[in-house]
Amino acid sequence: MRILKEDQVTNESLLHFLKEAGHEVRYIEEEKSILFHTDEGVRGIFRVPDTQTRTKMITLTVRFVLKESESNLAFVNQLNDTMLLGKFCMESNNRLCITYEITYTGGLILRQFSRILRQFCWIVDHVLRDYGDHLVDKEKPVLIEAAAATEVIH
Repeated sequence: MRILKEDQVTNESLLHFLKEAGHEVRYIEEEKSILFHTDEGVRGIFRVPDTQTRTKMITLTVRFVLKESESNLAFVNQLNDTMLLGKFCMESNNRLCITYEITYTGGLILRQFSRILRQFCWIVDHVLRDYGDHLVDKEKPVLIEAAAATEVIH
């Protein structure tokens, strides 16, 4: 079992490991983040916080633009009630944000991180397949955001 010590958890070490494990990932230099893809082609993002950050958390994030609807909030609440391994929230501009946070305080078990990323991708794809035709506006791009900038991917 490969375990990275806390100070060894970096974007570079995770990128290398995830590529070895067969994940479709790439590093985005200007964002200092790792872009990942689900089986359905949805793109998500995460980054290892800089070393000055006290909270040692990696946040997997995917955002969708939702169709205009008064039932969007109820939909997000339904997802939170029924889906595991993900936090669903409604952001401004009718965006559905799906996140999952992983701590690496004390280190990170690489196989477990890979499995969590695969499960998170499966959940995102499940939401897209089962609810996409009704609520996710496929005419607009999937949004990927990091802390400093927004990248729009078609």
